[in-house]
Amino acid sequence: MKFSFIVLVLITGISALQFKAPIYYAKKTYTFNVEIKKKGESCVNNKVYLTTFNEYWPFDNEQKWIGWTEQFNHISVKETGVGESSERIFLHPPRKDKYAILEFSPYPIVHFPLSVGKVWNWNLEIGQFWAKQAGIKNFGEVYNFKYAYKVTKDTSILFDKSFVKCFVIEANCKSPYGNSRLISYFNEKYGFIKMRYLNMDGSRFHFTLEKVQDFKEAKANDKLPVFLKL
Repeated sequence: MKFSFIVLVLITGISALQFKAPIYYAKKTYTFNVEIKKKGESCVNNKVYLTTFNEYWPFDNEQKWIGWTEQFNHISVKETGVGESSERIFLHPPRKDKYAILEFSPYPIVHFPLSVGKVWNWNLEIGQFWAKQAGIKNFGEVYNFKYAYKVTKDTSILFDKSFVKCFVIEANCKSPYGNSRLISYFNEKYGFIKMRYLNMDGSRFHFTLEKVQDFKEAKANDKLPVFLKL
């Protein structure tokens, strides 16, 4: 009887682990279309690739390597990290060059289980290095930015030719250097499908997930850099 109970517990536990497959703890390539609108400039559309490597990030053993790039032939470059557990997902956004301003905006973060009305907070100390990268003037030595998150609704949106359920999460930050906001659409299979940034310099970055591929499949099916394709 005791042995049967142990077997039942083990089977139940395994089923629970298999119920929610990892999203970012896998070797995948996520292709995003990004619409960028800065004050006084025309709207620009880019392709951005997020690659997840499923290898531990040496700077934080609770995260694994990822890379963001606009050039497909650079998708093998490891750059920063993502944290994923049964309790939450923490995703570093792209922050190189024109994306540096995203260091100051709310990061894509979810806390499980998700439900409409759920709230959480996060804070991040940012120093002058990132202020210079983002072109922010009169920035002090360091400032502790505080972010407030709330799940505002659940909805269905079109992705990969079918409608998928998403939770809509609104995150806001107020600071002496300006305010920022992130509205993200999160799906428990594909992760962040949409990310709508309003940054503290007034710029807008809209990320829309176009497809998810196995990393090896992506490399095999698309060997040319994106800027060479017609």
